Amino acid sequence: MTELHRLLGQLVLVLAVLSAVWSAVLVVRGRRGGPLFIVNLGWTVAAALLSALVGVPLLAGGPGPSDPLHLLYGALAVAALPGAALVALGRPPRERAIVMLIGTVVLLIVVLRLFQTG
Repeated sequence: MTELHRLLGQLVLVLAVLSAVWSAVLVVRGRRGGPLFIVNLGWTVAAALLSALVGVPLLAGGPGPSDPLHLLYGALAVAALPGAALVALGRPPRERAIVMLIGTVVLLIVVLRLFQTG
């Protein structure tokens, strides 16, 4: 189960990098993301949530992470993109792209910290 948790974390990292690059391109072009971008963000959030759900039995049945901050970072990883999407609602396309870029960068930082505190 630990290996699955780590593998899902790596998937979140790859999807977050893709989302950040895609968001940066949208910022440069002054556009908002289309359906494929939204699907990518959805898969990223789903992978983060699945990783967190796989981590719950690990927490309940074992010693838990080496650093308690891992739990906080896990919650932030799940909430980063939905939170950014809420902030982006109703904004012009370029501002939406900037907000989503910030959200994806925050997610990247949090995921990297998760690997350090696991």
